[in-house]
Amino acid sequence: LETFQRVLGGEKADNVKTIFITKSNKKVILEGSAVPKIKDNKVIGVRTFLRNVTEREVAEAQTAAVNEQLEIKIDQLKESQEVAQLGTWVLDFKTGKTSHSNEFYKILEREEKDFDIPVSEQLLFFHPDDRSTVSEAFINVIQEQKGYQFEARLLMPDGRVKNIFAIGRCSAFEKGSPLRLLGLSLIHISEPTRLLSIS
Repeated sequence: LETFQRVLGGEKADNVKTIFITKSNKKVILEGSAVPKIKDNKVIGVRTFLRNVTEREVAEAQTAAVNEQLEIKIDQLKESQEVAQLGTWVLDFKTGKTSHSNEFYKILEREEKDFDIPVSEQLLFFHPDDRSTVSEAFINVIQEQKGYQFEARLLMPDGRVKNIFAIGRCSAFEKGSPLRLLGLSLIHISEPTRLLSIS
């Protein structure tokens, strides 16, 4: 009624939305606009242009519900990773880019921008004596398309060393070739040690 009163006053109403009830008691959501019908410079009625948007509204509500549940699960995953000191990362073979979880950055004590480098250079985050082990593990998992696991030492920015256990596998294959490499890094409970010199 409020909308029609405004239109009868000569105002155009856009984004009109209303719900009709059918004879079978089903709700139909309509959306459109209402414009004044004018004759001899006088408003004598209202014209409405409405379209059925029920399916769209239902789909958007379902999508919103799914997104809400997804956000809850993501938050739960983040909390679980923090408690377990478990970091995850993904390598996209098509782009050569890596993405990482927040806990992964915490374990390495680094920031997201520190990983804006080729994967080959990220190998320098490992202790010099462990780089060949890490490199061989990645090469084997790509060639054999199986999982990998290894223990290695990570270099912290201040020179400390953290012992980690890493596992991973390839996923999302296309014509027999892997599209992504998924990795998990679990920090050891042992105390970090000091690396006196880094070569």
